[in-house]
Amino acid sequence: MTTNRLWISLLCLTVTAAAPQPGLIATGQIQARDGWRLDYSTVVKPTIPGQRMSLLSGASVTHAKNGRPTVFHRYLGDPSAKVYFGYDVVLESSGTSTRLRFAPISKRPEELLGEQWTPGARLLAIQEFPSKTFESGQNIAITLLADPATGQKVVDYIHVDTSFMELLHHIFGNMITAFHSHFQPHDAPTVAPDLRRIR
Repeated sequence: MTTNRLWISLLCLTVTAAAPQPGLIATGQIQARDGWRLDYSTVVKPTIPGQRMSLLSGASVTHAKNGRPTVFHRYLGDPSAKVYFGYDVVLESSGTSTRLRFAPISKRPEELLGEQWTPGARLLAIQEFPSKTFESGQNIAITLLADPATGQKVVDYIHVDTSFMELLHHIFGNMITAFHSHFQPHDAPTVAPDLRRIR
């Protein structure tokens, strides 16, 4: 199975009520080879004006292979405390429909974090997983962390869907290019004169 890592971004930000999307701390997307794409937005709510956070956020994908499903791995954490939280989104295909199932994160910290990994880093599963499965294309909210002292929650909003139109555009674009180059007029080949015939 092949795993692609995308978007390890260190976010150091001030959460303010005046932000375009109050409490937004991370956004991103990652696409699998089979056309499936995970989009995510992470929000802290309620916002506390002037609050500062330093978070490492990212996602990776294990591509479908040999009957195994596509699995997206999503994580978020505090590099200074060396604590990360995450979950997997497993795509279960059945005929023409695909359902999403949430599972504890299946990767080790060094696999997900790559160069950002430091010894002692811990990757923890989130406390409450959605127990049901979801149809692809739905918007789903998952609480990653909750602070009872402040009442704040860190929530991931995710959307998994196939980028079918992008795939079609890529396929038909290549077909048109090949068709065009096949029928494009070519210059006649240059033939060197046969010097034996010249007298």
